[in-house]
Parts: sequence; structure tokens; C-alpha cells
Amino acid sequence: GVQTCALPICYQVAHTLIQQLQSSDALKTLQADNQFKESVQRAVKVSLQSVRNESTQDTRRGVALRFCDAATQLINASPLDVSEFTTPQTPHAVQKAAVTVLASRRDKQSMDHLVQLWKTLTPELRNTVIEISEASDSAMSVLLSAKDVVSVSDFNAAQRDGLLNHRNPAITKLAQTLFGAETSTER
Repeated sequence: GVQTCALPICYQVAHTLIQQLQSSDALKTLQADNQFKESVQRAVKVSLQSVRNESTQDTRRGVALRFCDAATQLINASPLDVSEFTTPQTPHAVQKAAVTVLASRRDKQSMDHLVQLWKTLTPELRNTVIEISEASDSAMSVLLSAKDVVSVSDFNAAQRDGLLNHRNPAITKLAQTLFGAETSTER
């Protein structure tokens, strides 16, 4: 039979493996091993069933979703489509996991998707996106450039200060524009 483990532990193991193996020969060997890939794909399939099962505890569903994302990264598969889990009707724990997955990717497509969702996200979820995006200039640029959707009130004082005094002048300029800190020459 298939051995099972508690989802939080499985997620932590997958996440740790990804971090330790990234760019290593061992990971390249595993990614080339079809049997390994098939095992991970089966684990993702089973975990996705848990995520979609509304009778499963919401926290467990969220952890399973994050596990699925980590596992697909592990085998270098196409990113998991988590859009079905980002709706306001989705339980908070599952929606938070989906938003965390998208923000953690820090790519333009995922960040654009989050900007599209922005007005439907709770302040807590918006803050999650901002906190994760702080680690990536490209992700933060997408957020700061979305002035028609993202507003100054979405950022706390420390976040605003950090962005207005950012090491990257392009981020500082975008923050000044969004936050209205730029002095206007038009009167």
C-alpha cells in the first residue's frame, strides 16, 4: 500500500528538499527519474483531492495546496494552477495558501493575477502578498505599478518607509508615485 504522512510534515519535507536540492546534481538526477516523477505526480493528485474536498478541514486543505505546489516545483513540472482557490468564496485558510503560492512565485504572471484579485482580497491577504513581494524587486514593481488597484492604505508605515528608502531607485520612484510622496511641479 501507499504510505501516508501528516500533510504538514509532507509539505515541510518537500519544501526542505527543494531548498537543499535546488540547482544540485541530485535534483537533476531525481527530475530525470521517471519513477520518481510519477510518484510525486501521484502524491500531488491525491493531495489535490484533499484540497478540493470541502469536508476536509480547511487548514489541512491549505497545507495540502502548498505541498502540491512544492512537489510540482520539485519535479520541475508546470506551475500548479491555483486560481480556483483564490475566490472570496474559498475558505480563508485555502485562499491564503493559494495567495501565498502565487506571491511566492514572484513572476509577472502570478503577480498580475494577484493584482487582478486585489480588491477581493482581505487586508490580511493583501499584507501577505506585500510581505512576500518585499523579497523581490520584480514582484514589488508589479504591485507598485498597479496604482489603479493597489493603494497607499494597503501598506503599513514600516512597509511604506522601506519602499520609499529602497536600495533600488526604481522601486523608490514607484513607491513615491503610488504613495504621493513625489513633489508635484504642477500647481
